[in-house]
Amino acid sequence: MKPKTIIILILIILSSIVLLQNTHQVTFRVLFWEVSISSLILLTFMVLFGFIIGYITAKLEKKSKSESNKFVNKNGVQEVENADE
Repeated sequence: MKPKTIIILILIILSSIVLLQNTHQVTFRVLFWEVSISSLILLTFMVLFGFIIGYITAKLEKKSKSESNKFVNKNGVQEVENADE
């Protein structure tokens, strides 16, 4: 298995352990709203939100790097700049 896959599996296992140990009710307050919710549900949403933000950030960073290496020459042809030069 790839190291990245192993790290993701370890994070999922650790997150699951933390989630299963925190099942009591908590009061979640946002501005004028007050919601009583299980901390299991709240932590699950927060973990998923963190993974989604990380995924989106990685995709946007990868996209911007690939676009920064492209340019249009005098003939209007799009070329990729060689980073090794």
